[in-house]
Amino acid sequence: HYIDLDFFLNIYYMFQIINEDSLKWMDNHKKEFSSVITSIPDMDELGFAKKKLKKIKFLREATNKTLQLVKETGYCIFIQTDRKCNGYIDKSYYIIDEAFKLNYELLCHKLILKTAVGVNNLYKPTYSHLLIFSQKGNKRINFCDVMFEGDILYKNGTSLYAIEKCIDFLKYHLIKDICDPFVGQGSVLKIAKQKCLEKGVGVDIDSKQVELTKKNLEIE
Repeated sequence: HYIDLDFFLNIYYMFQIINEDSLKWMDNHKKEFSSVITSIPDMDELGFAKKKLKKIKFLREATNKTLQLVKETGYCIFIQTDRKCNGYIDKSYYIIDEAFKLNYELLCHKLILKTAVGVNNLYKPTYSHLLIFSQKGNKRINFCDVMFEGDILYKNGTSLYAIEKCIDFLKYHLIKDICDPFVGQGSVLKIAKQKCLEKGVGVDIDSKQVELTKKNLEIE
């Protein structure tokens, strides 16, 4: 008999994309996941006012809610690029500060180079932070401290190489499920599916992004 392999895999590897306000959705899913990899969007991308204090407030709130998605033995990973806005917004500082308030330990702080060394950008730093947190997870992390961005799935997307390294780390510690509460067009979940994690959930308030993610993941 003919076996529909794609149908079987879609049952075994359960990936779901949800079109909701991520901040509200996260309130109802605390301590539900063994891992999170995400990039919190800038307020500019969400159509909010270009005001520094509002940007920082949103970043802190989103960080706090994202961290609370993860089980005590799980891992929460942020990949973020700083912003220049009436000075400078160091996203790693605010993320680490919120994590410490919730008794998360910073397991590593790595860098992703978006351009060659020696290049300056007047509007946006040419590197991203990669931060891994846990409360009670294993602390062994065995991939490089500085890496080049490499390929991205779409403009302003997250480094696929960095995501691969993070998911290899998660699999080494037997993590089988993942959430990206700001899924964008699905970079994190696309790699997670390729690496055969069993469950993935992505959330985005933008219905167009959700449809693009479903297309990139080849799910309904």
